[in-house]
Amino acid sequence: VNKMDVFTFPFIIIVVILSFIEISDALSPATSPEQIVLSQLLSLQKDDMNGVYEFASPANKQRTGDVKTFGQMVRSGPYKYLVGHKKADIMLASTIADSMQYLVRVVPSDNSENSSKREVEYWWS
Repeated sequence: VNKMDVFTFPFIIIVVILSFIEISDALSPATSPEQIVLSQLLSLQKDDMNGVYEFASPANKQRTGDVKTFGQMVRSGPYKYLVGHKKADIMLASTIADSMQYLVRVVPSDNSENSSKREVEYWWS
């Protein structure tokens, strides 16, 4: 039986309050929280920290600093399994205190550092 590691993914807060989000060409009032999670997962799969950072909340951007520092944080510790992952699926969506929460299951890449994990789960909030 394989145990799955569950990590909270606190630095990518997906709060779609358009008055507080930096609007880009990719964001519009119709952008759903799920679309933002999927965009971030695709960017993580491509190791595109600019794409992930683009959808981070202003509070997270302030906490992590510039995109370079943000990328260093993502590539270390429990988040490293997200970068270059083979597959990611949203397993559960839930509303908690007016905020969407997503349970995401990731299959890490086959590179030697990540090959010990078959699946890793993260909470996006």
